[in-house]
Amino acid sequence: MVENIISYVITLLLVGIMIYSAILDFRKREIPIELFLLLFVPASITGIILNSGPTWGEACFSACFVGGCYLIIARYFGGGGGDVIMMASLSLWLGYQIGVVIFVANMLLILYRLLEKMWEKEAAEIAYAPFVLTGVIIERILYFL
Repeated sequence: MVENIISYVITLLLVGIMIYSAILDFRKREIPIELFLLLFVPASITGIILNSGPTWGEACFSACFVGGCYLIIARYFGGGGGDVIMMASLSLWLGYQIGVVIFVANMLLILYRLLEKMWEKEAAEIAYAPFVLTGVIIERILYFL
């Protein structure tokens, strides 16, 4: 029972940070990395310690793997360091469930780009955080069902 309450509280805090990040990314193309480093990561670690999140091994592996993949993508295909920190922090919080977030976010991004081509609009730089936020919300709904 206590683990569920802790999980709900951490989820509300971290989804709030994601909403703020999505709005900021959409408006200014910035990710508030200080929020991820000062609030997101400690909240994720607290969840791990209190057994309301993934195990240490799962969290560390997924954070390193996803962070490394996004770092390579940012380096060679364009993208910001904020996206790398955001995704690594999310991986620390969600563990292997980050796969659901990445899948949803990237499918929505691909759909958006296809619609952009259909409407014959020029491809513009777009914010990634709103797509990730949608993935997080869907993952959390599935998690709590």
